[in-house]
Amino acid sequence: MVSIWAAAGVFCAAYSAPADSPASYQLTKKIPIHGQGSWDYLTVDDVARRLYVSHGTQVEVSETG
Repeated sequence: MVSIWAAAGVFCAAYSAPADSPASYQLTKKIPIHGQGSWDYLTVDDVARRLYVSHGTQVEVSETG
């Protein structure tokens, strides 16, 4: 049983190491979200090009394109 956990630990350590290449993500645009407090969840509608951000009991809708 111990050898299974040791093998699982080695496997996880080997595959959780960061990649050598730099991240390809970069900030291209900031969209101000109005409303009080912090946001809870967000989702994007690619077809309608809208960003939906929930603030407690309300949803802020922002055009993204």
